[in-house]
Amino acid sequence: MKNVAKKNISLFILMILFAGLVFCINYFEIYYLNQFISNLENNVRISTTQKNLIFFLLISLSFVFFTLFSEFFYILAAFLFKKPF
Repeated sequence: MKNVAKKNISLFILMILFAGLVFCINYFEIYYLNQFISNLENNVRISTTQKNLIFFLLISLSFVFFTLFSEFFYILAAFLFKKPF
């Protein structure tokens, strides 16, 4: 019973660390996307609609990437802890 509790606690800590990592990456990604779009706007004449569309597409791609990444993490955790979820 102790071993199961240890595995659950370590899995919980691992999930919190992963959530923090995803939050940090998303924060910096949005920051750099804003910089990229601002630089693009300065160099090339771009309308607000085009700017919003580019931002929306890049954010959508990032969510697809993080969904796939989290699925990989989920499978990895299942193999590491040998416990069906």
